[in-house]
Amino acid sequence: MKTPRLLRPSHKLAILAALLATVASLHAITPSEWRFRQTLEITTAGLVRVDLPPATLDAARPALDDLRVLDAAGNEVPLLIERPMPQPETTLPAAKFENEIQPDATVLTMATGTKSPLVGVTLATPAAGFIKAMRVEGSHDRAHWQELAAGQMIFRLERGAEKLRVDFPEGAWEFLRLTLDDQRSKPVPFSSARTHTSRADAPHETVAVAIKSRHENDGVTRLALDPGASNLTISSLTFETPEPLFTRRISVAVPEISEDGIRERTIGEGMIFRVNLEGKSAARIEFALDQPIPARELIVFIRNDDSPPLAVRAVRAERRLSRVVFFAGAAGTFTLLSGNSQSRAPRYDVSALAAELKSATASNVTPSPLAENPGFKIPEALAALTIEGAAIDTRDWKFRKPVPLARAGAQQLELDLEVLSRAQSDYRDLRLVRGTRQLPFLMECTSISRAITV
Repeated sequence: MKTPRLLRPSHKLAILAALLATVASLHAITPSEWRFRQTLEITTAGLVRVDLPPATLDAARPALDDLRVLDAAGNEVPLLIERPMPQPETTLPAAKFENEIQPDATVLTMATGTKSPLVGVTLATPAAGFIKAMRVEGSHDRAHWQELAAGQMIFRLERGAEKLRVDFPEGAWEFLRLTLDDQRSKPVPFSSARTHTSRADAPHETVAVAIKSRHENDGVTRLALDPGASNLTISSLTFETPEPLFTRRISVAVPEISEDGIRERTIGEGMIFRVNLEGKSAARIEFALDQPIPARELIVFIRNDDSPPLAVRAVRAERRLSRVVFFAGAAGTFTLLSGNSQSRAPRYDVSALAAELKSATASNVTPSPLAENPGFKIPEALAALTIEGAAIDTRDWKFRKPVPLARAGAQQLELDLEVLSRAQSDYRDLRLVRGTRQLPFLMECTSISRAITV
């Protein structure tokens, strides 16, 4: 019996390329139905990887299933969408946990139960309102110890800010010893510990975020943020504030269209803080998110409670990269199409190759700036649509109010007290009218509140 031979990486890549090159789409496309185009200058044949800029993501549909690649001859090329995400960090409970209270310190010794490289440890405690300095040591035999971190602070404060995790340089350790300083305060009981293994991060880049509006509502600051494009996967938000000491709970929401209008859906909650503990500063002003944002708006709620509103000078965001991978049979000028709301999602049958393509060697190509497709024609299915609705006889409505518009395009109208006091409670009698015809609209119930004089 012959032993099967393993494919060399070069042979594996050749097979992947051949498969991609021979897969055909189910139907031909009409490029004039795509509103935007970008050129891709391919210098050599082979696998190509394109990092999609925010402008391309903003022009595409949320699932990116309207993206198409054409070769130099105008033929559609099968493609694969990549959205690299970091591998989740593995958390393991300590296999054995010992707690020893000494005259001036609490010593926690644990068997990690793993030979995987570790990057941190998190303690569990029922105690509240404490601050402790910690030293972390690692060992392979419990006889010889190596210092991994010193002077690290763990704490739990009244308003909910806490830091019970200590990070240290990556390394494999069978045993960990944590020594907490009890000279300034009484010992704190600890019930268990969890170790953290390193995780593989994913590509990301910084994007500019504009603060569109700020409202103060009963101890809550509401920030409306514009990340510059829709369909971004935001990995984190960082809040720049001059405040030297603060703790704030925050939540992040996105506007979402539902059957009865636009609602704000919460996608993340957490805590940001900057504190000074025994002369040492500790801060967490970055909020982890890792969520796809289909709209071009993020809403952040900062709960100030009885404290003054938190001064926020700016907000930075990190986004995960989205990519297109395809096989170029020859060098030349290829075309990337986007912006077709009516196209069917392609079926290339290359999803099974996704895992192999992630590690395959490919040429990175930067697309040209997004540009209007000069041959773009509105699909026939949309040609007859207008912004006007059905005709309406306004004699059945008792009240009316003019709506002056300063510019064309999408409009946002805040309903005032006169309209709200005369409308039905579910707003089903509201109509927008121009001439004798209705204008379609969506009701958005926001979290913004207004003060009124009673």
